[in-house]
Amino acid sequence: MAKTTQYPEETATLPDGFLFMAVRQSDGSFETKKITPDKLGAQGPIGPQGLQGPTGAGATGPTGPAGTNGTNGATGPTGPTGTAGATGASGPTGPTGPSITELVQSRGQVSEYFDDYSPGIISTFDRGWGWADNGTSPGTPSIVTRTHTDGRSEQRLNLGQLDQYGRKMPWGAKWNRLKIVLLLRINAVANITTVNGYFGVCNGTANMVTSATTNNFIGLRTGDGTGTGTFTAGTTSSYFNMPTFRFVSRRGTTTTDIAAGGSGHSITASEGFLTPLVYEVSRPVFAGAGSVTYSHKEVSCGASVVEFSQAKSAVNFLLDDVAATTTGLSQADSALIGTSGSITGAFDESTGVLDTVNFSWSEFDAIEIAAFGVRKVY
Repeated sequence: MAKTTQYPEETATLPDGFLFMAVRQSDGSFETKKITPDKLGAQGPIGPQGLQGPTGAGATGPTGPAGTNGTNGATGPTGPTGTAGATGASGPTGPTGPSITELVQSRGQVSEYFDDYSPGIISTFDRGWGWADNGTSPGTPSIVTRTHTDGRSEQRLNLGQLDQYGRKMPWGAKWNRLKIVLLLRINAVANITTVNGYFGVCNGTANMVTSATTNNFIGLRTGDGTGTGTFTAGTTSSYFNMPTFRFVSRRGTTTTDIAAGGSGHSITASEGFLTPLVYEVSRPVFAGAGSVTYSHKEVSCGASVVEFSQAKSAVNFLLDDVAATTTGLSQADSALIGTSGSITGAFDESTGVLDTVNFSWSEFDAIEIAAFGVRKVY
């Protein structure tokens, strides 16, 4: 029999054929017999894996390439806003823009509405529109708050006994025709037996119309210090019928009548109402020490229009509208006020040029100026 290594190996699973096997006999000997494979039984299950053996001594292989990135996940919710950081330093100041003087200086018109001042006693006026110099107010005048008949609050200049207002006009004494417009209210509820007030122009602010001595003044006077302002209870508002309006001049301690004004002079007494008053003065040349002819005009309310409700803007309407002649009425004068008087007379500036607007009140019962304006017509 040939050696086992000389036979080819059969690799099929469960081949059909015989196996040779030494089979132990009962007497302990072996006998070679042929056996079919099915007599040996099916292959048993694979046993459990054994423990991992130690790492071999070979070197670790190289790292494989990185895999591709996965898709981005959804954005999470926004977190709460953090606290504000500290304020940074201020940047440099930019260049100054161009000055548009037309918007702050009209050259030919000035006004005061008194709404830009703090309420209380006042002695210096540095607000208003169009002025070049500050105004002054000897005495103890004050800024007061009042309620207009339409319900809106407004401020007014309150002039009591011997209080004054004076402010130099930006054109000084270089004028030929001036129009001065005021909105007034007398704060009283009974007759005023010695009604007296002045509205016009004077020389400077040191010695005005009711100062101890007056450099030079020309203008309109309410009453003459002896007449009575009669309190009248109207339909919509109360008012005073003034005894007279007079054109006057004053120098030193002497007041001189030029002539009486027109008729029908009324000023409201009710807080919510305002009465317009116009004084206009003209002269043919810029006057100096020599005497020239001055023309005067006043326009005041009669009882038929004093109860009309006027707003502060009435000052602008009256200033903007000028009559064709010195003694005539403009359309705004007629519509808002209505009654006028005029006169001419000689006057001079020998004791001081007329360069300052000047108002004064001489009564215990105060007068309120809600607004006023001055226009250099020419």
